[in-house]
Amino acid sequence: MHGSLSPRRPPYRLRAPLVLVGLVAAALVGVAGVAAAEDATFDAGPTATISGTPQVGSTLTADEGSPSPTPDSIEYQWYADGNPIDGATNETLTLAAAQAGQAISVRVTAKKTDLQDASDTSAPTSPVAPATFDVGPTATISGTPQVGSTLTADAGSPSPTPDSIEYQWYADGNPIDGATNQTLTLAAAQAGQAISVRVTAKKADLQDASDTSAPTSPVMPPPFDVGPTATISGTPQVGSTLTADGGSPSPTPDSIEYQWYADGNPIDGATNKTFVVAAAQAGKALTVRVTAKKTDLQDASDTSAPTSPIARLRTIWVSPTGDDAGDGTLAKPFQSLAAANRLLCAVTPDCSGLGNDLEIRLAPGLYPQAYTTWTYSDPDYTTRIVPAGWRQGWRYADMMAAGGYPVMDGRNTNRYGLFVTRGPHVQIQFIQFQRYTRGGFRLANCAGCLVYGNTFTKIGSYYTKSIIDIGYGGLLTQDVTGSTISANYFTEIVNSKKAGYGKEHGIYIVHSSGNVVSNNSFVNVGGDPVRVRDHADNNMVTGNYFKNAGKLGYIGDWYCLSKSPGDCTYGAEGPSWHNVFRNNTLKGYYPWHSKGARSMYCYDRKKGVCPRTRITP
Repeated sequence: MHGSLSPRRPPYRLRAPLVLVGLVAAALVGVAGVAAAEDATFDAGPTATISGTPQVGSTLTADEGSPSPTPDSIEYQWYADGNPIDGATNETLTLAAAQAGQAISVRVTAKKTDLQDASDTSAPTSPVAPATFDVGPTATISGTPQVGSTLTADAGSPSPTPDSIEYQWYADGNPIDGATNQTLTLAAAQAGQAISVRVTAKKADLQDASDTSAPTSPVMPPPFDVGPTATISGTPQVGSTLTADGGSPSPTPDSIEYQWYADGNPIDGATNKTFVVAAAQAGKALTVRVTAKKTDLQDASDTSAPTSPIARLRTIWVSPTGDDAGDGTLAKPFQSLAAANRLLCAVTPDCSGLGNDLEIRLAPGLYPQAYTTWTYSDPDYTTRIVPAGWRQGWRYADMMAAGGYPVMDGRNTNRYGLFVTRGPHVQIQFIQFQRYTRGGFRLANCAGCLVYGNTFTKIGSYYTKSIIDIGYGGLLTQDVTGSTISANYFTEIVNSKKAGYGKEHGIYIVHSSGNVVSNNSFVNVGGDPVRVRDHADNNMVTGNYFKNAGKLGYIGDWYCLSKSPGDCTYGAEGPSWHNVFRNNTLKGYYPWHSKGARSMYCYDRKKGVCPRTRITP
């Protein structure tokens, strides 16, 4: 049997190669598997970013994003300007001084078994800033912001102590060239501008720290070497003129401005060197503030000491030798009533209301005044125009003993000597009016007024030789009530022959009622001594003396009821009623007239003489 088996050995020789082929095939399969494992990657790799402030001392933190699948581990490597930082392989990095000025980046590497490592490098940070001061500077300025003055900057107390501090000055926010010192001397170029300073603290290995001060107020020009000194001269009294003085500022100002004050309150419009004291300032103390001004210099001001309380204006003085440029005091009297009236209108609202009695005192002598309109009055107090020495209870003899009349001389003017436009309580006493055509004195819109002791003479065109023949009377009243006309002397009151002598009356009372005409003398009066007109009712004419006075009568009523155009001078006027004429002394009519005159009469301009019933004897 063994012999039969031996030829079969070759198959056994073939088995070894087959086994080898099988081993080789198995090895190749293993190698392929390993290669397949080494080629696998993350589905999503890391995304490297950095958070934190790139500044020495700060800590930066790396973030890898969201790699997928989740890594078994993350490795880090930090870089400065692209160069690896030794030992910087943690997720965080505390920045050291060595990194100052360098850009930091980080490379993150995700690792996982059976996966290929995945890496990403972040974008670089901005250059690492040095460390900061623990306490930065606080900039302030001391000094006066005025041209020529020196300002000083202060940085406060930075910590740690800086190696140095730098300065930059600004004017209205703009850097001043070369102004880099701790102090700044202000030049004219900075006038009107606000100054600030920026201080910068510096220290090695620390970041610069800066602060800018609050601005100053605008820089003032330089001051005067010597400022003004304000003083006031003049009498502290209503109506007086006060004068301000500014002393001697140096250098000489271009201009000086003034502002007056009453009890510390500015007076509207009182901005002149002089000030006429008004009634509103009575009882108050006045001051003045003077301000010197000059180009390129700071304004300089000073306020005067206060005056004593302002006294009320109780007397204005007028003299033939005075001056209307004066102030109406006894030392500097006016020359005319017109100047006194102007002063009163200047110191009172609406030319009325000093708040006290007032006397206009006229020195004896001749006043060549053609025409004066008097507009001042006070509703509650008396205004008197009297001779300088007048006192209550004066008589004619007292006036003559004191030097005689103040004489208003019209120099043959065609107008009135004095026209008082309103009252109440106006008194005209012991004044002489002469040489006026229309009349000596006209009184209007007055209640409770007094005309006493005056003389009216040479009134009318006969004496003035005026080409205007019309005249009215020595005294004309219009809309006057409750007033007294007493102890006056009316003489030589006559119009020219052309006017028939008779149109210039002694007293002409026009729509004025309830007045008393008493104890006057009428001598050589060509017209009616007393003429009433147009509802001049309830006037009492008593105790008067008439000699050579009157054309048609001693008292006459003139009116005009006609409605025809041209019949009446001023349109229809009514008669006057219930006037009383009694206890008068009658010594004959004016001799140039007919002898047919009567004591009392009325006359209708259209119809002629009418019954006398309107006048009670």
